[in-house]
Amino acid sequence: MTRLFLGNFDFEYSLSSENSRQPTGPVQRMNEELASVWVAVADDGDFIWTPAAVEEGFFDELASQGLPVLQAVTELRQIDRTIDVCPWGWTDEWRCRADEHNWRFAAPQQSVIREVNSRRFSADLERSWGTGITGAAVIRSIDELPPAIGRIPTGTDRWVVKAEFGMSARERMLHSGRVPDESVLNWVRKHLRADGIVLLEPWVEPVEEAGLQYTVPWSGMPVFEGVVPLLCDSSGVYRGSQFSLDVEAELRWMPAIETGMRVARLLKQRGYFGPLGIDAMRYRDTEGAERIRPLQDINARHTMGRLALGLRRLLKPGQYASWLYARPPADSPDAPRRWFQKISRQLPAGVRLVRTSPFLVGNEPVRHFTVVVMAPSAELRDEVEAKLLNVDRSPI
Repeated sequence: MTRLFLGNFDFEYSLSSENSRQPTGPVQRMNEELASVWVAVADDGDFIWTPAAVEEGFFDELASQGLPVLQAVTELRQIDRTIDVCPWGWTDEWRCRADEHNWRFAAPQQSVIREVNSRRFSADLERSWGTGITGAAVIRSIDELPPAIGRIPTGTDRWVVKAEFGMSARERMLHSGRVPDESVLNWVRKHLRADGIVLLEPWVEPVEEAGLQYTVPWSGMPVFEGVVPLLCDSSGVYRGSQFSLDVEAELRWMPAIETGMRVARLLKQRGYFGPLGIDAMRYRDTEGAERIRPLQDINARHTMGRLALGLRRLLKPGQYASWLYARPPADSPDAPRRWFQKISRQLPAGVRLVRTSPFLVGNEPVRHFTVVVMAPSAELRDEVEAKLLNVDRSPI
């Protein structure tokens, strides 16, 4: 059956109880610019919803690079056949649209989706299973915040407060010291009014992070799909996923994978079915000991790591790859293209780039750009990653 892929990457916004928490202009623009990432898991003939028109010839270029032949639609009424619909995450809005258009779909109850995507749910699991970070706390009133900060172990004065629902390091505040300032207190009050809780966590030194990918079927046992090492910057913001055809990463993350499978079975019992991505982290505690946090984030939806697994079809044996989330210069319509061409001219021998984002969306230069790096060694891959993630803004 032909599928329609919908990039509602602001999925978490719809889960909050805060009525005023509507997607901003930048978030809406993000949805437009990232629409094409579904090429990673799509098949020939599938539809991708592009809310704003992309540059002419872009999807033809994707097909020439070995990716599927796709049909881009900006108006959903253009689709005149029976299709299966696949959103980033299920919301009430997209259920209604699917019904209006007579699209085929199967989705868990929205109450279940909201529950299992909440940080409250993952925090409860971490507490009951003993897998969380020492000093983490659920805050249900503003008066609970200062004493909870005071209980953070000595050796670190950095901490983060997170909203119950957030995406890609959004809806959180980083702070240092033992006394929250007024901006933090106001932020916490706002989110307590919306959802009743915020989460407090000590900021720990990460060693390594990975996305563990599962499928929870409507019938049958959950399936482990693969592990994708994550690239994050110093503030914890996602910058890309690494992947290959070997199983070395799976062996390294096996204890976390087993915990993740336990989560997948639990979600199935709660009534969830569909894609599941769990972010896990190795970190150093305040005494320098390496520890593992298998349930850093539970995402009962699609994730960039899940899509990255689909890009393994581009690889040859022995290749190392990454799928990067870069921020090209956007000071002129031609700036992203010139930036990409400059890096392409400087590639080491044997390295290949495949861009999975257009340079222009709605005739405007993109600020969210994805690209696949494939190299014959991990060292060469890492070298090109550095160039793409640290944008060279010198004259071209």
